[in-house]
Amino acid sequence: MTLVRYFKPDNRLAKVVTLPGGKLVETAVDDARIELLQVSDACLQEIDAALDHTYRLCETPPAGDRVAELYTTVRDVAGLAGVCALPDLGAAALSFCALLDHAQNGGRLAPDHVAVHLNVLRILRHPDAIPEDDRCKVLESLDVMVGRIAQKAPPSPDDAPSAG
Repeated sequence: MTLVRYFKPDNRLAKVVTLPGGKLVETAVDDARIELLQVSDACLQEIDAALDHTYRLCETPPAGDRVAELYTTVRDVAGLAGVCALPDLGAAALSFCALLDHAQNGGRLAPDHVAVHLNVLRILRHPDAIPEDDRCKVLESLDVMVGRIAQKAPPSPDDAPSAG
């Protein structure tokens, strides 16, 4: 018969959890808000730089690699807008991303559609300039426009019904 020894390893996580100290969730959230306020000016500068780059990319109708670069830049605007508490700007940027995604997948990118999105981005960079109801209507209109454009897309070969 063999001798079997049982042992219980130390649970280091359980020890740390029971130690006094740390932060309450409310305190951690408040600290995070303070840190976001401290970086908001730099974040707004990044948004402005990304928007300027977006406007430069759209001076001529975007095509090819410029559509991909434009998509990346507008996606950055959407992400930064979330950090800077500009949800309407972020929503407009995401709508523009959907339009650019459609173009990258073989859809048509009309200059009018690009111009509308650029104008909305300009307006929503300073959201206090227009009432909230108007901002909501503008965003809804963008979603409707992009939805209609996506519906007009020709079916891909994968969507064709199979013979059989």
